[in-house]
This record gives sequence, structure tokens and C-alpha cells, in this order.
Amino acid sequence: MWHGSALQKNFRDFMEKYERLEQANEDRAFINANALKYQGLKRIVKVQSEFYARIGVDEAIDRLGQEPVDYGVSGWTTTLAVMQKHGIQNVEAATNYAEASYLRTLSNLNVFFKGKFMSFGFDASGRLMPIMLESTSP
Repeated sequence: MWHGSALQKNFRDFMEKYERLEQANEDRAFINANALKYQGLKRIVKVQSEFYARIGVDEAIDRLGQEPVDYGVSGWTTTLAVMQKHGIQNVEAATNYAEASYLRTLSNLNVFFKGKFMSFGFDASGRLMPIMLESTSP
């Protein structure tokens, strides 16, 4: 399951706002109050980017449930085909992995994601599509 990354929209928006205000020398209270958060996030983005580059995985998989459409979910998974397209190889999983029937077998999923999760796959033409948006409650 995924639930975001250091490059998700709200973090990017925060960093852009911080940089814009800092460059314009405006809202020093915001800059001073958020300097540690900004510096920490910059470090995390750098480490995360280096990690994904080193392992050859497209980091965008971390943000599928949020971008380009925000589905309002706390977590998501994908079919093996979607993982492979993002550079994740050699994954073994149940045949129904990423389908509601499989996710219902994961008892802690509702606890961790409060029933707000989904899955992604490809449609017949190869476009990324949400393949479900439902709770796994039995």
C-alpha cells in the first residue's frame, strides 16, 4: 500500500509558498516559523529522489491516489502491471491482488486507512484507471 511521498501536492505547495515568500522577502513570520519544516522537507525530497533514481522506480506511484485526481483516500495499491510500469519488478502476489476480494482478507487495512483506500490498474487501452473505491469491511 502507498499513501504519499515527500513530493505530494501539499508538500510541494508548501515548499513553493516558502520559496516564493523567501525570495520576495515577505511574511517573515511564516518564513521563521517554517524554516525547520522547509529544510527538513528539502532533505527528505533529496534523499527520496536519490533513492528512487538508484532503484529505478518512478516515484509517482507514491501519489496515484492523490494526483492528478485526489480521490480522498488514505492509501492505495496497484496491480502488478502498474507496479512494473513504474519500475517495480519481481513482485510475487496473489492472482487477485489489488482487487476488493483480496483486500477484504487484510484485517488491519481498515484500521490503518480507516476504510479509505483504493486500487489502480490499466484499462483495455493501457490507461491507468482506478479499479475500485470502496471499503474492505466484510
